[in-house]
Amino acid sequence: MIAPHNDLYEFEGFVLDAGSRILLRDGAVVRLTPKAFETLLVLVRRGAQVVDKEQLLKEVWPDTYVEENSLSRNIHEIRKALGDVSSEPRFIETIPKRGYRFVAPVKVPATEEIKLTENRMPLAVPEAAQSTRRRKPTAVLVVGALILGLAIAGFVVFYFGRGAVYFRFI
Repeated sequence: MIAPHNDLYEFEGFVLDAGSRILLRDGAVVRLTPKAFETLLVLVRRGAQVVDKEQLLKEVWPDTYVEENSLSRNIHEIRKALGDVSSEPRFIETIPKRGYRFVAPVKVPATEEIKLTENRMPLAVPEAAQSTRRRKPTAVLVVGALILGLAIAGFVVFYFGRGAVYFRFI
């Protein structure tokens, strides 16, 4: 039976926040690609159940054909992020010719215990992780201002430079 969809999952010092799409280790953000995050989320939600490779491919890449190499790369990335090794798995066990299983005990906190801010970021998220989301619009504004400034400077140089050349020949 598939576990109900919750927002937070805790296992061995990690917190997987499905709502905010982040993985935390002792409060620090662990970087994963979006597809690696999806793969980990599917495995964690299934608990100790074996998830067939085909099922993982369908859930992580719906309506898209991808080869098993993509799944293998995701599993490798997840293991690296979690500090796991395939020869002695603490988190993800490979079931040969079949699929994968998440073997670490997963705790799903009760909903009443979880206090989220309005933007659905858990209160445990360090300020640095929250500020990265705020920096993106600022970076876009800075780049936009630079482009606008260059466009204005180019126009001024072209317009006045052309006029100066034109008047020299008169």
